[in-house]
Amino acid sequence: MRSRLCLLLLPAATCLGAQSPQYLHYGLPEGLPSNQIYCIEQDLNGMIWLGTDNGLSRFDGKKFRNYHVKDGIPDPEVLNLKTDMEGYLWVSCFRKSPCYYKNGKFFNEQTDSSLSRIQFAAARNNIFNDPASGVWFTGTANVFYRRHSPELTLYTSSVPIAAMCKIGNDMFALNRLAIFRFDPEAGITDTLLYFHDLDRPDKIFTLDGVGVSGNRILYATSLGLWLFEWDGRQMRVREKHYVKNKTGFNGWGCIKMRRNGSRYGGINPARFDAGTPRPRIPYRDLAPALPLSVP
Repeated sequence: MRSRLCLLLLPAATCLGAQSPQYLHYGLPEGLPSNQIYCIEQDLNGMIWLGTDNGLSRFDGKKFRNYHVKDGIPDPEVLNLKTDMEGYLWVSCFRKSPCYYKNGKFFNEQTDSSLSRIQFAAARNNIFNDPASGVWFTGTANVFYRRHSPELTLYTSSVPIAAMCKIGNDMFALNRLAIFRFDPEAGITDTLLYFHDLDRPDKIFTLDGVGVSGNRILYATSLGLWLFEWDGRQMRVREKHYVKNKTGFNGWGCIKMRRNGSRYGGINPARFDAGTPRPRIPYRDLAPALPLSVP
């Protein structure tokens, strides 16, 4: 069964009152290059970008425009997207150096030689944009990179760093075992929480996505979802939702949270419940299935 992109349209309160949100479904017939979607990002001009297993697609609200290797992206499998404050759209592809889109053109390691220095062994990498310190590129190894235009800095760490995020002025480095406090100049300064302190120390899982809203971090893993809360001194577990099944859980490619942190959605290339395959779900509001008791 084919899956299709589902976009939520928020009705104007002035003309539609309290009507329920409406959903429009988009797929191959509407112009998407593929029904398997890994990531979604909105740029500073309001365009919606979607990374698929068959290229990159831009949606302007009416139609899709698709980009492939011939247009400058390094690989047809686009796994991560991030917009920085300068208007660059950063694109991470399968087992390739990242590229970026600016002023209607893609720049890759052939057209911007600094990008060739960003090398990861892992197939999938994460991009984090911090307006204060630059754009960060992490994988699953002990090396990661920061681009603070136009300089590129290589960092090494005693532990693997899979993702980064920020709450207020506090920056955090994350991997599948722990959350660390991080300083762009000093590196890791403190270990805030070990996942072995939780109630499944025997399970090894992968980090699939990170979402931040307010002082909360939503951590999507191959075992389920954790919601953490940062009070300025300690990182606490607020909620956790394990997925119990026979075949395992494939997780989310990216996580989006509402500003108040009460709901979250994710892109899930393949989802399995109770050992039974289900159609791929490109975008889904997961709150009805995994509610958060957050005010």
